[in-house]
Amino acid sequence: MERRCIVCGVEIPIGRLKILPNTRTCVQHSTTSAYAARPVHTGTSADDAMQGIAIFKDPKAAAEFDRLKDIKL
Repeated sequence: MERRCIVCGVEIPIGRLKILPNTRTCVQHSTTSAYAARPVHTGTSADDAMQGIAIFKDPKAAAEFDRLKDIKL
């Protein structure tokens, strides 16, 4: 069951194909782990609080968010 990455042409390892049988990319070109989610809370009291989720594709942006999240405004 040989399959090659559609980005670089490298053979996708059999272990990856067993876990992700429909994958079309090698690990290096996968976007599965490239996303990070962080909870976002706004407001200053329970009456005006809102919650959401921020999703980052760029690992540097996620790291910057983590760095800034505890700064008091």
